[in-house]
Amino acid sequence: MLPVLLYIRTCMRFIRKMDELQRRVQLDAFLFAALGTVIVETVLATLGAQGVALGPWSHGLGMGEAFMVMFSLWLVGTKIANCRYK
Repeated sequence: MLPVLLYIRTCMRFIRKMDELQRRVQLDAFLFAALGTVIVETVLATLGAQGVALGPWSHGLGMGEAFMVMFSLWLVGTKIANCRYK
């Protein structure tokens, strides 16, 4: 638990050093990624509960898959937010 708290503290210091525009871009990208991951997880879990064969994702995403989905969506969200604020 301690390494997680130290990681969060490091991320907060990094965010505090950003200017207002970059903070806004990162917040928009993170919210896009978080909501997108929740939607993907909900869809996969619902389809799995209905009996649709999804292979290893029949019960939703694991931690590694959720991280990869969120990271991918964060990249997309960052690109969208950067284009939006130019």
